[in-house]
Amino acid sequence: VVASAVQPDSRAAAAGLAAGDVVIGVGNMRITDLRMLRELAGVRPRQLALVVADDQGSHYVLVQRVSDRLGAVIGE
Repeated sequence: VVASAVQPDSRAAAAGLAAGDVVIGVGNMRITDLRMLRELAGVRPRQLALVVADDQGSHYVLVQRVSDRLGAVIGE
């Protein structure tokens, strides 16, 4: 799932998520589409460990949830 945009003042941006990053997992679960990301984000605790791939490789981005909406997590 490609992060097409990340609001500059969002928690996701502060955690290191950037536009163009590809979210490939949540915790130790691989994701293949936005539906899976939404489902996993909906059952996780207030903190999400996103596995993100970018031009430097893959890494975790730890994001604090502010609501039950995924958009609040990725800054939509």
